[in-house]
Amino acid sequence: ALRVRLEVEDQPGEQDAANNRAELTVDVREQRIRTLLVQSTPSYEYRALKSLLERDPAIDLRVRLQDADAEYASVDDAMIQEFPASEAELREYDVVLLGDVDPQLMPRSAWENLLKWVSTNGGGLVLIAGPQYMPRRFEDVAMRPLFPIELRSANSLGTKVDSTSGFAVV
Repeated sequence: ALRVRLEVEDQPGEQDAANNRAELTVDVREQRIRTLLVQSTPSYEYRALKSLLERDPAIDLRVRLQDADAEYASVDDAMIQEFPASEAELREYDVVLLGDVDPQLMPRSAWENLLKWVSTNGGGLVLIAGPQYMPRRFEDVAMRPLFPIELRSANSLGTKVDSTSGFAVV
């Protein structure tokens, strides 16, 4: 365990400077961070992120690419063929990076298991927006409470989504 003290200088006009200081205990572990990267297609962003994570000695990376051929797992050691279908399988990871995945190609239990894994087991979940599915096709998914935005307001911005240039956030 490592004790850390964080401090920010008081700012002029600040009403309450008590929250400018905090002391934390950080548990440092020697095990690698067990990370699962999930994406629908091998986009440029996916390839760059995968390459970056593979080179980090602190990360033990597994990858689920929805559009990959079944034989691809024999070529890439990081590749897994299916998304973890049970809570026990999901607990094998510390962090899930959920990219622009097609929710229809995920196991039915995936969303409820992810919600439990984060809220009960303290799993880390990163949601990566993309032009095809995330977040537009996730309105009826059980893990909606984990989204950092209200999906209906994000989908009703009144802007058109252009698949060639991405989508605009206003």
